[in-house]
Amino acid sequence: MFFKNDFRPAFATADACGQASGRKMRNDAFTYDAGASETDDFGSFSSRGSAGNNAPKNTQKKSGVKPAAVGIAIAAVVAVVLLIVLIVAFASSNGGHIKYENNTFVSFCDEDGIYHVAANGRVVGEYESEIELRVADDRSFAYIIENSEDGYRISITYGKDAEEVTPSPVTKILATATLSPGIVWLDNDNNSIYHYTESRGEEKITKDVDLTGANTDNHSFCISADGETVAYTKMNADDPQAEYLFVYNDGMETRFQKNMAPVAISNDGSLIYAKATRDNIVYSLYVLPFSDDNADRYLISENFYSIVDINTDGDEIVFTTINDAEISTYLVAFNIKKMDEVAQPTRIGKGAIYTPVSIDPEVACLSTFADCYFECNIGDIDITLEYTAPVYYVNKKFEIRRISKYAGKFDPDGDYFYYTNNEKTLQRVDLSDEDAVSEKIAEDVVDFAITQKGNVYWLNDASTLMFHDVSKSKNKRIADNVEAISMYDYSNTLYFSFVEAVSIYATEEGSDEEVVKFDSATITGLPYFADSNTKKTFAAFYDEDNEEWRLFYTSNGKSFKVIATCDELDGFDVSFSFEDIVNNIVNSIGGGSDTSTDTTDTSAE
Repeated sequence: MFFKNDFRPAFATADACGQASGRKMRNDAFTYDAGASETDDFGSFSSRGSAGNNAPKNTQKKSGVKPAAVGIAIAAVVAVVLLIVLIVAFASSNGGHIKYENNTFVSFCDEDGIYHVAANGRVVGEYESEIELRVADDRSFAYIIENSEDGYRISITYGKDAEEVTPSPVTKILATATLSPGIVWLDNDNNSIYHYTESRGEEKITKDVDLTGANTDNHSFCISADGETVAYTKMNADDPQAEYLFVYNDGMETRFQKNMAPVAISNDGSLIYAKATRDNIVYSLYVLPFSDDNADRYLISENFYSIVDINTDGDEIVFTTINDAEISTYLVAFNIKKMDEVAQPTRIGKGAIYTPVSIDPEVACLSTFADCYFECNIGDIDITLEYTAPVYYVNKKFEIRRISKYAGKFDPDGDYFYYTNNEKTLQRVDLSDEDAVSEKIAEDVVDFAITQKGNVYWLNDASTLMFHDVSKSKNKRIADNVEAISMYDYSNTLYFSFVEAVSIYATEEGSDEEVVKFDSATITGLPYFADSNTKKTFAAFYDEDNEEWRLFYTSNGKSFKVIATCDELDGFDVSFSFEDIVNNIVNSIGGGSDTSTDTTDTSAE
């Protein structure tokens, strides 16, 4: 799922899919038409997703980790996790996977300093002050938070014109729900906390909560994904020496637990995850079934650090611990009806944060982490260092097996996993064979992409673009002197550019290359896509000659409409490729479960 909306760039939040499985689109008519902190969001969780980036990202330029690099990892993890706004992924009552809505959102700033939000190919809001775009996990809507001089103003768009929902500027945004509109904010004018939902409107939750200065970090706020339940900590008049966990639901505030702070809420509010302190340093993680007459709590883990992800029903979680300066990622599943039998957590890996991955590009939120893959993430650390990024498989019995030492990509059917190792060798793992070793496909690979039929393009360090037909086990040369490639998965189209050339070319399943025309303008860089799996998506390139961004929109992969020329395009940095920026995550250093099996140990590396 999402790692989706975690201080990610606006393009990264436009991460969803809507890909028609196996659909093949012809590219014989390309036309490009001109046109128009923790308490800040405590209850949100991430799932790569988030937004939509469900398959492992291209990390072929990163190579194997050296043991000396491990020492810097924990400091980097701590710094990054404190900045990440995590998004909770929950489901509707049917308990199945949550699928993406066919919307796409992006924000940008023009040369006049005006901020814009675009959705589904048109501008839906303009703002004079800096904005933050938070997209729902399933891309059904997006929050637009404007940081104006007199406070924060919040608007919501469902892909159409945005509408402001705050009656007046608010002091601080404390939490936002991730599947239905729901907001918790602080209003300093009357020192009160407010809760907004579409069904109930604006309601005052509580008052006399001091969130100024150092007191800010002493309070935690969570909101359920459906926006109906809020959990938070505050002092209680009857016991001023202790803080209590309170729950607000259906217009009522209930005092719940002493000296515990919420870190997550299930979709329907029936389960609350909370941390308790020991010696003001070490945290323990508990799950609390919430009801007026049930105050039981069940220990999940000690040395708790952060929640990584939660399944749609809230009865499976991925979380991290820190013990002796080492971070580890664990998975636990339990039976809600037998809470006194909470299972022992299973460690996925150590030395990094691991997040679940869905091979299906239409899945926004997973109903279970069984039969699921996990990839490792650590955040923005020095990309000049060498890293491995292990990928693990969790079977239906929640047993862990490592499938690769390196991050890579799954083919659309989930039959194979491809990656490049520290020697730039492109390898393939047969996922159906537990004892399989990796198979060498090509050497000196600097980039690669996978088609809808599971065939592979790769670019080698001699600037030759190759195509590998899996069914025939044959290679085909597409072009020489190629500088870079970019894949739009939905239309099954690979774009590429030649060294010192001004034209962009495209090919599909190894077909002859075609020249792509962007209006009458000269394009000096490849288009990169907000999410390459979705039908409706934005694409952008950086014009080095004019030092500006060009933003496009497509709803079919054939014709592209110019949306804007941008002075700033959130999430983009001209010194990196688009893929690097959208990820906003540098795949992490090695490590892994001591008991896992590495199917690549005997491979040709």
